[in-house]
Amino acid sequence: MTKQEKAKDARLRKFFRVSLEEYRAIEAYQSNVRCYDFLLGTTRRGLDHNHTTGQVRGILDWRINRALGIIENAFKESSPVILRQMAGYLESPPAYAIIGERYGIIGKAKNKKKMVYGSVQGPLPVEKRKKKNG
Repeated sequence: MTKQEKAKDARLRKFFRVSLEEYRAIEAYQSNVRCYDFLLGTTRRGLDHNHTTGQVRGILDWRINRALGIIENAFKESSPVILRQMAGYLESPPAYAIIGERYGIIGKAKNKKKMVYGSVQGPLPVEKRKKKNG
């Protein structure tokens, strides 16, 4: 075992009471189960656990794990319901039923030097803004 692997094993044992070998077994299992493969992501991964009970659940991409933690801390027991409803919201946005597909600014909604709006074909060309006379 390399020095880095020993350090990871020690951290896993200290915080989660899981060995590096067990971690790798969980990772291999998740990699082979289709409904979990996206949750592993492509970058850094980490062992996920329930912050209330300490129960080890599996391995997630660090960004997904962070987002899950935010939702769980805010909504506690209703997190599974919230996440299922969020999936439905993304798959069938309610605004489509009322106003159809409409495109606004790309990125965070705030004033920017270059306001770029979306469209069916992708980003629209940036229009040059007229400067206001003093």
